[in-house]
Amino acid sequence: AYVLNGDFDKALRVARKALDVSTEIRFLLGVGWSKQVLGRIACAQGDMAEAARNFDEAIETLGAIGARFELARTHLDLATLAQAQGDGESLGKQLKQAQELFSALQVPKYVERAGRLGEQSGLSPSG
Repeated sequence: AYVLNGDFDKALRVARKALDVSTEIRFLLGVGWSKQVLGRIACAQGDMAEAARNFDEAIETLGAIGARFELARTHLDLATLAQAQGDGESLGKQLKQAQELFSALQVPKYVERAGRLGEQSGLSPSG
């Protein structure tokens, strides 16, 4: 909500606090979520390197605990980042991983969302 209102400072404070608390109590899903949010904030601010770093850390954490839905959403975040950077190879790789996970989890809305991103980027439906 803070990002949508353009209050990046407050968004960063809240996300960093969530990361600190989640890390302290070893709530790894919270760590992964916090990293996702920090990546999205960085992306909204145009700091693509910071966004990629946070998304990669989210992938590592979420993958380690088997949080497949959030893992797929983070792959979708990385695909969106790759699209913004014009990195077609990474875009295709991230979309494929997201679509495979969303399909396995049977969440058609997200399969469609990933497919639309691929179509907008000129990729075939299969990635």
